[in-house]
Amino acid sequence: MIVGVIGSGSIGPDLAYGFVSALAKVSGSRVYLLDIKKEALDAGVARIKGYVGKALARGKLSPKAAKGVEEALVPTMNMGDLGSCEYVLEAATEDLATKQSILAKLEQVVRPDCIVGFATSGIPRAQIAAKAQHPERCFVNHPFYPAWRTLPIEVVLSTDQALGARMLDTLLTLGKVPIVTADVACFAADDVFCNYISEAARLVEEGVASPAQVDRIVNDAIGGGGPFNVMDLTRGNLLVKHCQELMRDAPGGTAWFAPPAALAKQGTTPWHDRKRPADSSYTPAMRDKVMDRILAVLFGRTYFVVDHQVCEPSDLDWLIRQSLGFNAGLLELAAEAGAERVADLCQRFAKAHPGFEVPPSLAARRLVRYERDVKVERDADVAVVTIRRPEVKNALSKRTMTELGAVMERLAADAAVKGIVLTGFGGALAGADINELAVLPSPAACEAMCLAGHPVLNGISAMPKPVVAATGP
Repeated sequence: MIVGVIGSGSIGPDLAYGFVSALAKVSGSRVYLLDIKKEALDAGVARIKGYVGKALARGKLSPKAAKGVEEALVPTMNMGDLGSCEYVLEAATEDLATKQSILAKLEQVVRPDCIVGFATSGIPRAQIAAKAQHPERCFVNHPFYPAWRTLPIEVVLSTDQALGARMLDTLLTLGKVPIVTADVACFAADDVFCNYISEAARLVEEGVASPAQVDRIVNDAIGGGGPFNVMDLTRGNLLVKHCQELMRDAPGGTAWFAPPAALAKQGTTPWHDRKRPADSSYTPAMRDKVMDRILAVLFGRTYFVVDHQVCEPSDLDWLIRQSLGFNAGLLELAAEAGAERVADLCQRFAKAHPGFEVPPSLAARRLVRYERDVKVERDADVAVVTIRRPEVKNALSKRTMTELGAVMERLAADAAVKGIVLTGFGGALAGADINELAVLPSPAACEAMCLAGHPVLNGISAMPKPVVAATGP
């Protein structure tokens, strides 16, 4: 496979390194890294070589593999070199006009069947592709920090189903887990994330707590390191400001989305002085005030995404766990808190903050039903059951088995289901620790696992109930 990455600034080299690492073993594969500035290109190549050196030193890359990575990477300042690419990802800018200008030049050199992705934190696909010669081959591909190793990537599809399928398959080949979202400002994850960051900044602006206190309170409660630590790692204050403006100005946007002034004021300056850490101690009253507001925003925006069908619930929960690093997905945390508490938090927050929407499901005190580790899709009268834990190669746990058992029993009772395909994300089922499987949850799950354990069962077995075909090694 031959791919290109445009932009050797903050994120382009990381994406290129991730892609070239996935492709280095495939003969003839190349990853072009393009920038119009030689100093930026040289800095990007140096960063990639630094990653390779660290991986070698830690034994995560063999000398042969490291050589393959370096040979497959092709730095260039010539757009024409991308003419052989099957896929190009633009990761140069968050400015819409500049993205459109790059696309116009790119379409003059790439092959007719080349698909084009845009790494953006919040600009809708329709806006980027509005002036394209072939808008159907243009997709949003929103990666997360650190881009070279973080699995999820949000994808906004075009209207062309065949090209969309190619886009998803390409990202899988490049080592990513694509999560499909609707074409709205900031998609799914950054809607939740940027509003979370903004609320943290407002807490500091209002003198409720310091950045050190907010970070410790949030990390103690739900993990993730705290919002200001994340901003320091990603230098993301101005990007969050940009995303807030996109949501404010989008259809249905309100003044509540307006970015707090603290983000622009802080700019690229870190919130924390690592040499002189600030006092992070807090009182119970401070903790409760901070977390009530943080959780109201996190739960409210998560359920906004669900209620407006921006992202499928199980996809969203996995995406949030992986991209934001919380101890659990926000739908899971909401379930632990209970519908009454979640609704009360959001409604109290809405009264104090005009323009904040309480999603319909929370107003009705109704939480969404979803499976965390198992995803069910229907293809006519066949149900495809996918164990989706790619971060651990789909290894089974007690929770996975419990969910799998419940799903199998539900499908077995559905007369409209004539067959079941059991698989793992990416086509693999990796097994599990024997201790995790000491108590199997149900006969249906046991039967499913017996089938999944036999690689010869790639066809549909004859059974008087919905049948199961297991795929994967």
